[in-house]
Amino acid sequence: AARRQEMAATRDAVLPDVIFGDVAPLPAADDWTLVGVPTARGQYAGPARIVRAPEEFDRVQPGDVLVIPFADVAWTPLFGKAGAVVSESGGLLSHSSIVAREYGIPAVVSVTGACRRLRDGMVVSVDGFSGRVSVRDVPERPGD
Repeated sequence: AARRQEMAATRDAVLPDVIFGDVAPLPAADDWTLVGVPTARGQYAGPARIVRAPEEFDRVQPGDVLVIPFADVAWTPLFGKAGAVVSESGGLLSHSSIVAREYGIPAVVSVTGACRRLRDGMVVSVDGFSGRVSVRDVPERPGD
């Protein structure tokens, strides 16, 4: 009975392509917490800035939580402005993780759907110890 309940609760879970360790990073019970792989220790809260391409680099402001699909060498200058990094892809040795550790900012990678579920201006908390990314404040959209 317990296993059936667990299966029902996680039926719609979207898992990352690669799972590190023995435990799958299942979504939290609430809709406002994302789970990934913690790769740079620390905690930080700030406004999310979704950046999908180099053409959007100029939108990043100092202290933003950088939410990205991936990173390579071209993305490195953004880490100097960011307070934390959330990446949809990556692992312990990914570019996002290594550069975040060099800059001393928290990073959580393999966060499936981060660019889709988060939006600019949401105040998010990034926990580089547990791998949780939690929405703390949802700004109103114009016209709401």
